[in-house]
Amino acid sequence: MTKLKILAWPASSTANRYTEALYANMPGVSVEDFAPGWRTLLRMARKNYDVFHIHWLERAFWRDSKLAIIRAVCVALLAAAMIKLRGGVVVWTAHDPAPHHMQGNSFAQPGFFSVLWKVYSNLLTRMLDGIILLSGTHRDPLIKARPYLAKRPFAVTPHPHFKSVYANHISRSDARHRLALPGESTVLLLIGTIRPYKNAEALIDAFRELPGENLRLVIAGQPDSDSYAETLKARVGSDSRILLAFSFIADDELQLFLNAADAVVIPFKNATNSGSVALALSFAKPVAVPDMPVFREVQDIVGTDWIRLMPDGLTQGALEDVVTWLRQPRPPEPNLDALDWQQIAGQTVKFFQDIRAL
Repeated sequence: MTKLKILAWPASSTANRYTEALYANMPGVSVEDFAPGWRTLLRMARKNYDVFHIHWLERAFWRDSKLAIIRAVCVALLAAAMIKLRGGVVVWTAHDPAPHHMQGNSFAQPGFFSVLWKVYSNLLTRMLDGIILLSGTHRDPLIKARPYLAKRPFAVTPHPHFKSVYANHISRSDARHRLALPGESTVLLLIGTIRPYKNAEALIDAFRELPGENLRLVIAGQPDSDSYAETLKARVGSDSRILLAFSFIADDELQLFLNAADAVVIPFKNATNSGSVALALSFAKPVAVPDMPVFREVQDIVGTDWIRLMPDGLTQGALEDVVTWLRQPRPPEPNLDALDWQQIAGQTVKFFQDIRAL
């Protein structure tokens, strides 16, 4: 069988190990990284690809200059057209039905780049031959926003775990010692880039209302902006039980925070994928989440020992229930067989082959 040639956007990323791990577990494929520059188009003129696999449409807008954004938009559209003209297919893994409003997404504000985003995303999604979703709940909002996608083939693959992707060898006691956390305290954690849509304010407010000197909250990650960091610091006030570790967390440092924690709390206002949940479960950490369809799907896979839904959202009472829930006995680690990388990579390759055969 001829090796499947994939042009991936991106094949790897320092911000998200999903793509790197996915392609590393794909059998019988060759993968090249798509860099949206003119040299890429010249390379594509000399080489055919079977699949143009796009992960984040908005990645074209993550540029340092306006000219770079315009160039990335043009190259991405031309690349998709070239692959289709040569008999290849264009597939989008829709990690989120719609992009988050965050620093770097220049289309989030009204103006030229907002119009450019609408034109670009409309043209690119009309060239799609197939769509992969991380949750079955994504299909309806995606089609509501872009009705023409209803005729495209869809596949659903859950977000895989991150076991063996990130280092995990530091002990609980050593991690707590390095973070100056009391050894016997109950530690709740929010980890990752700290952006407004993740709703850290609500977590801080709810935690501050909790009684108990033996409780700790750690919020670890790079804030979206300096002003947002100051907002959160003001929210914390004088509560010494809250640790704000505001800096970029390297891959090998994730274990420090996760192994120091008793549970991960995810206070997102809206959630469309379970990457943060998958990361926590990979370190055998129970997770408290708002009661949303995407998290119910994960709870169905790993069980109620590991996923605690908060039906009324993040409140003092909800956090009190989480602390009580943590005292319940549970297995040493969750069963993550259904979130295995090889299984999901194999499903992805099969989807590529199926739509190429249409």
